[in-house]
Amino acid sequence: MAGGVLTIPPVDGFLGNLDALYEQADCEGLQWEAFFQRWYAVWGEAPVTVADVVAALNREEALSEALPDELADAATAGKSLPRRLGKALSRRAETRFPGGLVLARAGRGHGDVTLWVVRDAAP
Repeated sequence: MAGGVLTIPPVDGFLGNLDALYEQADCEGLQWEAFFQRWYAVWGEAPVTVADVVAALNREEALSEALPDELADAATAGKSLPRRLGKALSRRAETRFPGGLVLARAGRGHGDVTLWVVRDAAP
């Protein structure tokens, strides 16, 4: 509603950065979709923990290469990759990507850790 109100009178700069915002969002979304495609190739629809994913990054080159920039930067800077990955997955839970993949919580595993699954929801 606020956007509609601001588009009627001329407001300099309103939505001036919209194209840049969409470009950034699209790039980020594409990186995550590529990562989840590799994830799906490794585990299919089997539930895994963040620790499983982090361990696989060391042995699955294709998965490691698909790691989104925001996490790759954290991994190379020596920051806590498991914590950052867990938070990043939480932000993307139930997101459906254009290719049909969906990241979802799959309950709790041993030690009460969150299990994650990537499902193919394409029709």
